[in-house]
Amino acid sequence: IFAACGESEATLIGEAASKDMFTCKYHFNVAGEKSEDSTVQIYVGTGKEIPDKPTDPFFSYKKIGKVWMTDKAKSPKAAAMSNATTGLYMAAKGHYLMVSASTKVCTKNEVATLAKSLK
Repeated sequence: IFAACGESEATLIGEAASKDMFTCKYHFNVAGEKSEDSTVQIYVGTGKEIPDKPTDPFFSYKKIGKVWMTDKAKSPKAAAMSNATTGLYMAAKGHYLMVSASTKVCTKNEVATLAKSLK
């Protein structure tokens, strides 16, 4: 994530794991931004049946390699969220990975580069 988003240990403020340990949120130092608005969140979910692609009523997705990336918002409210973050979804047997990256930390092009690097 650091390399794809052009960040480093120097710009990392810290990380916060959820109590369930399935989510980790990285906070970055971005000039003029609050740390809660400059994050990259990673979530790993598990289940018996994992959808091959995201089933999100608010966004359409495009496939980049094995990863689905948010493409377009399906409503005006979702458009505001789409301008602020970019999402990735990758399914595997028994689990899936979701990444939500603030556009203040990681541009859409950088997220696409990250998507290509996930195997």
